[in-house]
Amino acid sequence: RELHRIAKQNDIPLIVDEVQSGFCRSGNKFAFEYSGITPDVVVMSKAAGGSQPLSCIVFDKKLDQWGPGMHAGTFRGNGLAFSAGAATLRFMREQKLWEQVERKAKLFRSLLEDSDCKYIGDVRGLGLMMGIELVDPNEIGKDGVPEANGELCAQTQVECLKRGLIIEKGGRGGTVLRPLPPLVVTDQEITQGAEIIIESINAAAEKVY
Repeated sequence: RELHRIAKQNDIPLIVDEVQSGFCRSGNKFAFEYSGITPDVVVMSKAAGGSQPLSCIVFDKKLDQWGPGMHAGTFRGNGLAFSAGAATLRFMREQKLWEQVERKAKLFRSLLEDSDCKYIGDVRGLGLMMGIELVDPNEIGKDGVPEANGELCAQTQVECLKRGLIIEKGGRGGTVLRPLPPLVVTDQEITQGAEIIIESINAAAEKVY
């Protein structure tokens, strides 16, 4: 909100990146809605195409300086992607997918937070775009919080793959697991995924420590 205020005050267009967080991933239609702002430009992709390559830019009409035909390129006008994208957006609206995502995210988060896995230091994020920070419970930092451990996270990623689960990692030092399940994931799949993650963390800890 403060960035939005400063941008407006100085007549600077505020550009919001919703490539990954947009179209219900955050538990809202768009993540910027949590801030109660209206950006000048929104960049979108990924879920917009319903598995087809599609990206788009939405912007305030006053910023439109292009004449007819000026915005052209090799991959413009992909009919299949347009059709898939339109069908995807209809499905999201009809099913109120953002509400389903929020409910599923609460289930996923509770399964992780309520587990007795001592190597999970934090579970954070919005909707089904979350991060699981892994820590060494025996290494306490100056702030009294266990230190994050990138080696444990990397080994957990390997253990997850062995059990049939592909998961990304990121964060400073590669210490955060980044599950990004499909928005139509079932409760059963969420439960199974959480079990695999916890089992993999414990298996990785046996090798790292």
